[in-house]
Amino acid sequence: MEKAVYWFQKAADQGLTKAQINLGVMYLSGKGVTKDRTQALRWIQKVVASASPPSESTIGYVLSPKESNLISYMINEEVSGLARGADTLYEEMIEDTIRFVTSVDVAKEYEKNQVAADQKYFKKRLIVSGKIKSINSGLDNSPYVLLQGNHSLMDPQAHFDDSQTQKVALLKKGEDLVLACEGNGAVIGVPMFANCIFKDKFIQQLKKEVSLKIGDFFNGRLVEDYYQMSALCGLLFARWLPDNSPCLMSLGDSNQKVCEGEVHKMLEQRKVLVSEGEFVSDVISLLAILSSKGVKVQTEKLVDRLLAKESSEEKDNQKGSDAVK
Repeated sequence: MEKAVYWFQKAADQGLTKAQINLGVMYLSGKGVTKDRTQALRWIQKVVASASPPSESTIGYVLSPKESNLISYMINEEVSGLARGADTLYEEMIEDTIRFVTSVDVAKEYEKNQVAADQKYFKKRLIVSGKIKSINSGLDNSPYVLLQGNHSLMDPQAHFDDSQTQKVALLKKGEDLVLACEGNGAVIGVPMFANCIFKDKFIQQLKKEVSLKIGDFFNGRLVEDYYQMSALCGLLFARWLPDNSPCLMSLGDSNQKVCEGEVHKMLEQRKVLVSEGEFVSDVISLLAILSSKGVKVQTEKLVDRLLAKESSEEKDNQKGSDAVK
């Protein structure tokens, strides 16, 4: 292995891209060398920097139909997971602006200390879950629902605009409900949620927001690294899946599930290759391709994400080994 590192180093110093990629992978994973973030970043940045910069008139990466479908799949998967409170690439996008709460917990917080509760919830975007106590019309017949709180006299109120009236009319007492709302303080101790929309509409809005950001990324604008990582994963899946994959079809609800199964099967089949550095190697190669098209990549942050991935895989492998023992 030491001899291989020596020759990779020699070739990389002479500008051979494949050798630079291999060194980046090795320093990220610690295979054959001591794990070293600085050295990994150095070689990955060399790969990206060596890509020929485009003219202003040719900036932008044009997605193939296959890539476009896989990007859509990634957005659907990640945003739907985010709305469920699962771990996703987009957590950082909303961690400072969206909180996942229950109506009971919010009611308890306001009962204990309204000033402290306002600091947590007022004007914040909230994903609120709770059980419906009643469905009501307020001033000007604007709809709102009472959600189960800590005490019946202090049940939180979720207020909707008129565009949501038809869906509110279909609700029933006792149902579990998940809404996206804005915290609106408390009136005489009663917690208020304003501008509430149903979960499906919130997911649609979030998908549109993410799609626009990823579109900006491919058009050469700088976006946050979690959008970049999502885009890169979509491009990788497009390269790894066969041309007859169901993920190439239009991704309706049923096809999304078929595509999900296909992706999971593909990842399971490639797990060994991924653990041996193929994933990282392919990511670095993609960074160079994108850079050559004028796409702006945040190399340092992406390296940190790849290091976190390597660390997570090492822990999972260790757990597996311990379980076997």
